[in-house]
Amino acid sequence: MNSTGNFDNLVQDFDLNQFLTQNKHLDAESYLLRHKGNTNQLNWLLAEQLKIYPKASHKLPQFVKHHCWFTSKSYEQSSSESSAIFKSTRFKGGKLLDLSGGLGVDDWAFSKTFELIISLDPNTELNQMVRWNNHLLGVHNIQRIDNTAEAFMAEAQQHQFDLVYLDADRRPEEKRSWFLDQVQPNYLELAAPLHKIGKQILLKVSPMVDLSYLKESMQYLKEIWVLGDAKEVKEVLALVEPGYQGLVQTEAIIWNNPDNYLSYTPALKTEDDRHSQEEYVYFFEPHPVVIKA
Repeated sequence: MNSTGNFDNLVQDFDLNQFLTQNKHLDAESYLLRHKGNTNQLNWLLAEQLKIYPKASHKLPQFVKHHCWFTSKSYEQSSSESSAIFKSTRFKGGKLLDLSGGLGVDDWAFSKTFELIISLDPNTELNQMVRWNNHLLGVHNIQRIDNTAEAFMAEAQQHQFDLVYLDADRRPEEKRSWFLDQVQPNYLELAAPLHKIGKQILLKVSPMVDLSYLKESMQYLKEIWVLGDAKEVKEVLALVEPGYQGLVQTEAIIWNNPDNYLSYTPALKTEDDRHSQEEYVYFFEPHPVVIKA
């Protein structure tokens, strides 16, 4: 989309609910063909809604219910509501800094457990869209700022946050990567100043990441959570607590819905444990999140 000064008005003034109801029989390609030659900003944006909405009801049911706006990239890279709600159940406090706001699903969930959220993203149009989505969702304690993480951090040393959250773009140049220094923002470059302003730092990293790599690369790493639904690993979360020097705890978590979690923590057994019970032979097929953890 090309930047225009009227973009904010486009998303606020247009009746998206009515449009989706009237055009639910169309896909994005058919809609654009009907408007061939009229490739203005609004038509491209509406085509994206027709593309995303049929598959969004499972991943983002509240956003769909309130007729929020999406872009393809922000939708694909966003957390699901289930995983966002899980994170919000583990943390609460006064101020949270989100270095990579994106579509704002995690901010939406954290807004229920934090008093104030400062959310950064350099994409001005996406920010205008997210601010309107937050209005539709009835969320009023999120400050969405047009800025990069690097620029904000250069001036943020006087701030203190109960939690800093980072879900970096793993495809900044259309090439997937799970290395911490090949994503945007680059966590390894920001780690030292983040340790000064954040009591805890939570990273959402690629489900493909090697957990031993995280342990070798991240200072003060305290916990790793491997999250998944009934079929597959969806997210890996890494919690950093500046000053922490203990063992890294790993937990596998499977959810059926936001209020129903199955948690498994791997533990090494001692020799006494191994010989304290009669031995049997089993065939055990573990869930992918258990294998990952």
